[in-house]
This record gives sequence, C-alpha cells and structure tokens, in this order.
Amino acid sequence: MKPNFSELARIYGIDRRTVKKYYEGYEGKPKNRNKPSKLDKYYDEIKSKLAIKGVTVKGVYEYLKSKDETIGTYSNFNKYVKKKGLKPEKKVKGHPRFETDPGEQAQVDWKENIKLVSRNGEEFVINVLDFKLGYSRYCCFEINRTKTQEELIESLIRIFKDIGGVPKEILFDNAAAVVDITGEKIKVNSRFKSFAKDFGFEVKLCKPRHSIMDLMSLRFLEGNENILFVGTPGVGKTHLATAIGIECAKRRYSTYFIHFQELIAQLKKALLENRLEYRLKHFSKYKVLIIDEIGYLPIDNDGANLFFQLISSRYEKSSTIITTNVVFSEWGEIFGGATIANAILDRLLHHSYVIFIKGPSYRLQSKTVYFSNTNQQN
Repeated sequence: MKPNFSELARIYGIDRRTVKKYYEGYEGKPKNRNKPSKLDKYYDEIKSKLAIKGVTVKGVYEYLKSKDETIGTYSNFNKYVKKKGLKPEKKVKGHPRFETDPGEQAQVDWKENIKLVSRNGEEFVINVLDFKLGYSRYCCFEINRTKTQEELIESLIRIFKDIGGVPKEILFDNAAAVVDITGEKIKVNSRFKSFAKDFGFEVKLCKPRHSIMDLMSLRFLEGNENILFVGTPGVGKTHLATAIGIECAKRRYSTYFIHFQELIAQLKKALLENRLEYRLKHFSKYKVLIIDEIGYLPIDNDGANLFFQLISSRYEKSSTIITTNVVFSEWGEIFGGATIANAILDRLLHHSYVIFIKGPSYRLQSKTVYFSNTNQQN
C-alpha cells in the first residue's frame, strides 16, 4: 500500500517531497564524495616534481599555474597534495651554529676562477678573497686577478684597516700563498708566519665554508634574511645579486629585479594616481626582491618615505637583496636625512648578510690594459 506522503510530512514537519525521496531509497549524501579533481590529470607530474630535492609545494603550484590557469587556488592545491599524500619529506634539520667570542676568530677562503661576462660579451676571470668574522658574520670580499701571497697580504692589511683590528686567529685552507706542502706534510710558510706574527694573529689550517656558496644554497630564505652587497662600481655586485636571483627563480621562488631609481619612480607615480597601496602590495608579494644601484643618485623626501614603507612591509616576511656603492654611514645623503636612513637600515640589517666587495673595476679592466700597452709602445 502506498503511504500518504502529505500526512507523514505534516507529522514529521518536513517537505512531502523529502518523505517521498527517502521512501524511494535515498540514503543521504555520502560521507566521502568521490568527485574528481581538476588536478588528477597532473597527479604523476606533481608527484615527480615534489620528489626533487629542494622543491616546494608552492613552487610546483606556480609551475603548473604557468601551464594551466584553471587549476585553482594555491590553498586548494595544497589540500590536494596533502590528501594524496604527496607532501615532500621534511627538511633535514640544520646543524647548530658555531659561535665565537667577539674578536676571536675569522676565516679566509678563495673562490677561484669566477667568469664574468659583460653586456658586450667581454669575459673576465677573477679570484675572490672571502674574509668572514666568526662572531658577527661580517664579510669582506677582495677581488684579485691572481692568488699570490703578495696580493693576499695586501688584501688582509686593507681588511684589518676596514674592520678596525685583527682577530686572534684566522682560519685558512691549504692555499699555496699560506702553506708549503712537502709530500704529506703541510706547514705555514715562513714569510706568511712572519706576517701573522707581526700583526698578532695565529694561523689555523682547515676547510672553511664558502660564503657565496652558502648564499647560493638559499638558506637565507628560510629566515627571511636580506643580503646587502656594498662596493665601488664595477666590482661585480649586480652579477652576484643576479646570480642569486636566477637560482631563486630556478627553484620556483617568486623573484623580481628592479633598479632603485625605477622603483622610486613607480612608487611616486602610484602615489599620484591614488593606487600606492596596490603598488606596495605588488612589490611586497615577491619572496625575493632585488633592488639594484642604491646611491648613484639621491632621492627627495617623498621618495625616501615611500621606500621606507616598502622595506617596512617586507620586513621579516620576505628577503630583499640590495646592491649599493655607498657605505651605510653615508646613506643619510641618499635619503635626505639620517633619521629616515637609519630607520631603513635598521630593518634591512636586522636579519642580513652584509658583503663588502673591494677591487678594481672590471668594466675598465680591458681599457686599462689597452692604455698600459699604448703607453709602453710610446
């Protein structure tokens, strides 16, 4: 006998169509919906990409989105990865940082035969002396054409003047300018030992870490740390910043390169057009922002305030790479006052690597050789 759906609906206080639906066999919505996902067709590709060491979920998402704009939001992509168990393995925990007392220790290493190519296709081969203080991690880079003992000693003397003192001990690798190697015996050569004695530091032989290679590992991104390259024109600051930026982009971190004057011009234009907030958000969204050539030209108060707002919005949230030819004590001249300059530096330097590069301009290297040869012929 067919039931009276209207009567049952009145008794239970529900719609008669609902009663009929359940009478005809409806069991309610399933607890687990097997609805297919737009991402299912990319399952194998997502799995293979996340298996690559160092690749992030965000990086794979950006990669797929560049191919297919319809894959949805990052939030849904991340949920899909978790649901399918595709989350990459946890990173290996870092080793404890080795600490020394102030003035106790420094380390020196050579980065050899670095090739730089100019916009005109000229190739320059350089050697970089890397000097790092153990306590503050303060770095000095000296660019040399050779690795002679004479150049090493001259570079160290300049660095000692720069840092205002000499550490108690300096770590060196087995460079020919420092040690004599006879068979399996390694000892500090007599001339360098005399130099160390005169300047009051102890030579220790080891294999120190490479600062540039540390930066190329991109560990600085984990702590949202900044990098500031300081040096005279033509010593390779932009080359180094660009190399790090390319490595970041290869690993799918959002990266943006802009000249300082162009950045200020865009912010000032946005202010006039009443869309400053949008433009600040645009520059703040990048994981790595490279700002090139701070200090070549001064800016007005409006420009300084706009730059401060940008740096404040990125502070402790993402990494900023700066190149400048002006030492920090003179940044007040760039930004029109010490107060705003100190506020900017306070946020840039709080979590940062500061790398000073010294040496001759490699843009002028070929010209210097040309004039030198011309003078000799005359």
